[in-house]
Amino acid sequence: TKAELGPLLDDCLASWAAQLVRGGRIVWISAMAGTANHAERLGLAVTMRRDVDMGGFTAQVQIFTKA
Repeated sequence: TKAELGPLLDDCLASWAAQLVRGGRIVWISAMAGTANHAERLGLAVTMRRDVDMGGFTAQVQIFTKA
């Protein structure tokens, strides 16, 4: 469910952001648009958010960069 997925995605982003080198990127498709807001709170720049049709639901291609 989305209630369970949100915290999992947030935890993944936090872990990856901590390991990401300056100038590094995270590119993924997220079923939850709010993950981009969490990435910004972690200090990552959101360089792309684009909705994509996943054949029954909408997700977002998101790119985050560490300054």
